[in-house]
Amino acid sequence: GIFVRTYDFGNIPPGLNQDEASTGYDAFALLHFGTDRNGYANPVMLVSWGSGMYPLPTYLLIPIFALFGTSVFTLRLLQLLGGIATLLLFYDFLRRNETLYFALLALFLLIISPWHIMMSRWALDSNLLPFTFLAGTYCISRAKQHSGWLIAASIIFALTFYSYGTAYVITPLFLLLISPYVIFSVHHKRKTFVISLAVFLIIAAPILYYVLCNQFNWPEIITPFFSIPHLPGPARFQTVSSLFHGNALREIGNNFWNTLHLLINGSDGLIWNSFGAYGYMYTPALFLCVLGVLAVLIRRQWKQPLYFYFLLWLFSAFVLALLQPVNINRINIIFLPIIFFVACGIRALSRTKEILIGFLLLFSVFFAHFTINYFQSYNTEAEGAFFASFGEAIHFAAQKTHGNICVTDHVNMPYIFVLFYEKIDPKKFYETVVYKNPGAEFQQVLSFDRFTFGLSHCIDSLPAAIIATKQEAAKIDHDVYDTTPFTRYVVGIRKNAL
Repeated sequence: GIFVRTYDFGNIPPGLNQDEASTGYDAFALLHFGTDRNGYANPVMLVSWGSGMYPLPTYLLIPIFALFGTSVFTLRLLQLLGGIATLLLFYDFLRRNETLYFALLALFLLIISPWHIMMSRWALDSNLLPFTFLAGTYCISRAKQHSGWLIAASIIFALTFYSYGTAYVITPLFLLLISPYVIFSVHHKRKTFVISLAVFLIIAAPILYYVLCNQFNWPEIITPFFSIPHLPGPARFQTVSSLFHGNALREIGNNFWNTLHLLINGSDGLIWNSFGAYGYMYTPALFLCVLGVLAVLIRRQWKQPLYFYFLLWLFSAFVLALLQPVNINRINIIFLPIIFFVACGIRALSRTKEILIGFLLLFSVFFAHFTINYFQSYNTEAEGAFFASFGEAIHFAAQKTHGNICVTDHVNMPYIFVLFYEKIDPKKFYETVVYKNPGAEFQQVLSFDRFTFGLSHCIDSLPAAIIATKQEAAKIDHDVYDTTPFTRYVVGIRKNAL
């Protein structure tokens, strides 16, 4: 499991995604300058593109950057560590509550899951939520032995609100459903529950104010120590949630069918979430998951804490899926319980050792086929989505001249790559930035400092350097510029430019 998540790490996927770069740059800016790229000191929500981005991954990156520097490798290291920790925690959770055989079977399935392998190898902010949610559930399961685990669970579940917006739904729903069970089964003094609840509310309070601030136009809070920003654009929880749409019931119905289609088909068509026909857990996964749920219900295993937790987790995740347009990263919280119940389904069918071996061989063949193709051809297919070589092109152009640089806008949010790769002072950014669409959900940058985005805005002014896609390369005047090719981009340096 560790090997397949670390082999050629940092290079697969190629390049960088704009959301990765956003998380990484804000971590760099907070570490070295004390503000995010929009000038807020230690914000409880990153302004990011204008509609907010969840800050927990960014703050956890700060010590990594402080120790090992800022790079694509260190940016993705947090998710890698979270992925490996998920393997260990998942196994320990099951081993403490089930047989060694079942714990190893479920761990094997998580190890070979294409969803979890791919998720562990890049730094999308939402990728941290499954681990934090698992850690909180694990702590609840240990609370019977010691009350300190319940307090630890309250801390971790409160932190899920800072890891990804889907926690706004699944965390309160899951805790509401599980609370009666915990209260009646965990025999601790009332003081333990009061302390745990108080800790949860204190940690969650800033994010609650952020939601109210942006929903009801309350004033933002700015101090030298922390900030709760009022976003310039509509918040993501408003634009993504179906509850804020005009016809909520119709949207929920569409989400239901889209969720079923995704779970059956196994893919959302997004190259950063799934690859080929392998889906999140190969073809038999959903059938075995449904069979596993039925086996748990029929055998009344739901009376055991482990199964009760995962049933509530699966139910809460499905409710979440109804409230937003789905893709794999938006409902990534559903896949750990699915894998758990796939293991239950295999166990229910494996009446003999030969049947079990047959299932293990079948999934091993799927895994081998996925791994071979992932490490051989995935990068070629993912180059466009991760803007392979764009960072190298930016760095080359910036080092070759001190003059103005004209950058293609055929890249999603190209300015964030400039900020990340060139490690620019955020003050230089927020004091000089010019937006094309200020106040939008995703604010597009026209220019900042010496960088202008969109060749149509700057190529005629003969900038010192041009960064173009290969499709745009014909626009570069070779009599004026010396060109250098990169994988997907071309850099033109004006002759005799300083």
